[in-house]
Amino acid sequence: MALVIVGLVTIGIEITVLAISIVTLLMVFVIQNTQHRDSLATQVKLDELIVHLSGAREELTSAEALPAHEIADLKEPADATDPEAP
Repeated sequence: MALVIVGLVTIGIEITVLAISIVTLLMVFVIQNTQHRDSLATQVKLDELIVHLSGAREELTSAEALPAHEIADLKEPADATDPEAP
C-alpha cells in the first residue's frame, strides 16, 4: 500500500514539473513574439527617419538583412565622420 502512495505522489510531482515546463515554454514564446514585434516597429520607425533625413545613406534602411561583417563595414564610414565616436 505504501508503494502505491509513493508511486502516486511521484506521478503527481512529474505531472507538476511537466506542467511548469510547458507554461514556461509558452511564456518564452510570448515574450519573444512581443520583443520581435517591438523590434520590427522600431526598425520601421528608424527606416522612415533614414529615408527622410537629408544626407542619409539609403543602404542603411535594409542593414538588418546584411551579414554582421557588412554591417560593420557600413558602420566604419559613419564612425570616421562622427567626432564623438570612440
